[in-house]
Amino acid sequence: QDEFTFTFLASHVPEVLPRFHEIGTVVYLGQDYPRILRYLRDQRVDLVQYANLRLYADAALGAGVPVVIERTDGLRGGAGLRSKAGLNAVIASTRGTVEPLARLIAREKITVIYNGIDASQFDATPPDRLGFPDEDILIGRVSRFAEGKNLGLLIEAMRTLHPHYPQAKLVLVGGNSKMPTATDYDSVLRQQAAGLEACIHFTGYVEDPTAIIRGFDIGTCVSRPNNEGIPNSLLESMACGQPVIGTRVDDLPEIITDGENGFLIEDNSVEQLTTALTRLIEDAAAIIPPWLTLLIKRVRGKLRLLWRSLGS
Repeated sequence: QDEFTFTFLASHVPEVLPRFHEIGTVVYLGQDYPRILRYLRDQRVDLVQYANLRLYADAALGAGVPVVIERTDGLRGGAGLRSKAGLNAVIASTRGTVEPLARLIAREKITVIYNGIDASQFDATPPDRLGFPDEDILIGRVSRFAEGKNLGLLIEAMRTLHPHYPQAKLVLVGGNSKMPTATDYDSVLRQQAAGLEACIHFTGYVEDPTAIIRGFDIGTCVSRPNNEGIPNSLLESMACGQPVIGTRVDDLPEIITDGENGFLIEDNSVEQLTTALTRLIEDAAAIIPPWLTLLIKRVRGKLRLLWRSLGS
């Protein structure tokens, strides 16, 4: 912000999170090509970065913007494979997208930049267990509620697990997409979870879920194909040192090594999901409650200080 002025152009809905307003100017122009072109030209914008919506590239090139860059968040069912004509560079958020992109733009114009998670932010945030006792095992998912996120698979797994592991709880953080034509999946999921109120908790939309994520014991992402790049929700759970479960789709295998830092299951397999959750629930060594992790860090720190004082 000391060097640049930021403008965020909203393309689908006018409601934009407060954080964007804090960083720069927010303008809703929809997908009106002439208005976008005029705005970019009148504001004498120097650089445009857009994601998967070729309309913005065309408007930027038409307005004579000196530098136009696309950032692809996975292939997203082909959205990331639209024309790259006239672009100065493409930022790939995963290694798996480089080869398909290289068929559309010179390889030297492609740079892989992964999403970043500030682990120190999670270390500094006390966990919020939402009132659940420490002996409960919280299985978490943070996402918008949409068909491709396949949250119903988690609910069906809990239907099998709950009679055998009443300490296992599913926490679903999020709400419906704000797209005008979006389905009310919140109602669909709550109806599907009927009768499981003792083990499934809906938080609703939470702008900053860091504390809740810190309270999870297991992170999950069971999306269907063409719905993910590398999901932040898994990176955030991994930043907390939690084992994770993901479907073997899109670019999830780039961050989950099956059997090492989590488990990969086949697409839409409730049986494999249930098996993976059962293994983690039963493996007490794999699940360390957040409060115990924090205690271990503090004890280690005190032991280091004691060792140094003895050495001196």
